[in-house]
Amino acid sequence: MKTYLDCYPCFMRQALSAARRADASTEEQHGILLETMDQLRSLPVDATPPEMAEGIHRLVRAKTNNPDPYLQSKMDATEQALALLPGLMEQVRAASDPLERKRGGDVGPPELWERTFFPVREAAQDAIRQIEARLHPQ
Repeated sequence: MKTYLDCYPCFMRQALSAARRADASTEEQHGILLETMDQLRSLPVDATPPEMAEGIHRLVRAKTNNPDPYLQSKMDATEQALALLPGLMEQVRAASDPLERKRGGDVGPPELWERTFFPVREAAQDAIRQIEARLHPQ
């Protein structure tokens, strides 16, 4: 993976977005953007976008004293996923075979399916039972 000039505006947007998520003041956001520009100026030609992104997020965490600017977004996404879980579990429970191969879709050759899917069927069913037990403790 290579960093192109086209990546630079995204790095700046990423820095500003992370700073705002971390509840940085306007002055802090400005400082974070200036430091991000300094990082971009000194970015080695062989640096990758993930390396730059890691530097941006380290900077935001340090400047805002916020260890996880994305915590609220993660919590919101988890809440939304958990809200879907009862309906999905009901669909699984109502299915004649909850792990039945879906017909008509492109799932690869049958021998690949049998080598990869069927050997883990029991483990998947155990996982479903464990999830159900956590959702509905007795």
